[in-house]
Amino acid sequence: MSRIGFVAPDLRRLEGVPADAVVIFRFSDPLPFAGAASLVDWRMLGHLSSLAIRGFLTGEEGEALLMPFSGRLPQRHLLVFGLGPRAGFCEAVFERAFAKMLDTVLRLGGKSIAACLPGRAEGLVPPEQAAQWLLPLHEEQGEDCPLTLIEPLAAQKIMAQVLEKWRLRRLVP
Repeated sequence: MSRIGFVAPDLRRLEGVPADAVVIFRFSDPLPFAGAASLVDWRMLGHLSSLAIRGFLTGEEGEALLMPFSGRLPQRHLLVFGLGPRAGFCEAVFERAFAKMLDTVLRLGGKSIAACLPGRAEGLVPPEQAAQWLLPLHEEQGEDCPLTLIEPLAAQKIMAQVLEKWRLRRLVP
């Protein structure tokens, strides 16, 4: 059964998450970081924004950036994955980004992840839809890798309901 938890998008709370990696996603559109990504960028003294401004972090689909936190957060790694343009975002992009995230974290020897799901911080995917896209992927590909979703409380409640329905359906033969 999928091991999925939640944490509010707050740096103090994120510091308490026992994860090996914090994962954020970035679109290629030239807009500032949103949600948890903006908090992480702030904690990293604007380093992510600087990389984006200099063109080193483009947000193109398939892009992956690995950075150590160097004591700025207790997790070992920060991973940023590109999603391409917002206009092209869909379930298939979500699935590819999720698969790349899991593969990368596991190849780095990570065993747990804290992440804001692709498209959630920008409001492109409602919480219920994101949970519905996530659950089969996590069950199929990442069941052995606990996942903590960085979500506001209202979204946590909606996603937890979807998770509970999913769990109950799996219990009934």
